[in-house]
Amino acid sequence: MTNLIKSLLISVSMLSMSCSSAGLTNKLARGPTLKIQVEQEHIYTDVSDKDSFEYDTEPRIIIESLTPVICKGGGGTNDDFLAGSCAFDEDKPLPEKIEFRYGVWLSNEEADKRFPPIPFEAYENLPDDRDFKTFDDWLEARDEFRAKVFNKPEYKKIREAKFAAMDQEIDWHAYTIYPRQIMQRYHDDMGFINRMRASIVDYTITFHYDMSVTEEDSILYLDPAVPRWLSK
Repeated sequence: MTNLIKSLLISVSMLSMSCSSAGLTNKLARGPTLKIQVEQEHIYTDVSDKDSFEYDTEPRIIIESLTPVICKGGGGTNDDFLAGSCAFDEDKPLPEKIEFRYGVWLSNEEADKRFPPIPFEAYENLPDDRDFKTFDDWLEARDEFRAKVFNKPEYKKIREAKFAAMDQEIDWHAYTIYPRQIMQRYHDDMGFINRMRASIVDYTITFHYDMSVTEEDSILYLDPAVPRWLSK
């Protein structure tokens, strides 16, 4: 009887360990995190704010994402691409597809002459972070202040005219990527152990002046136990 009880206890213990291990495996074996980088042929662009491009005297390729996305660290809101990139949260489903529109427009120099930007003086009274208890409180106050500046009639009118001109004057082209298909390919190629390791798939989309688009992707394992040559 004692041996029977011992056997039952061992079986229950092994079953519990197996279930626990399966739960851990399901939690870990999600594959790598996806980071999408959006660039134009010769300068780095911000696809979420048409006013924040790096200064350049050459015509710019305007790139906009038409699909709402939730980027990692975005607090659950549709943050769009920030500074031309978006890292997706591995705990949230990837969008099936992301659609972009793009086309060539004025240089910053020409655009600023035609549509004068908001002067720096408008931000003189920007809230000081030293006046707030937490960094998040300061960020909230800063964003509220900027929104008020952007919505001042004299600035809002120029911005709206600029965006309307862009919509009408740019010869827009469309391009679509499929994040789930990208990640499924990596997931299929990775062994079970590598799917459990922290890794990032870097997916770069470059838009060119001839309206062609090139894509490059690579994987980076963050586990120091994985040789660097496996990250490619």
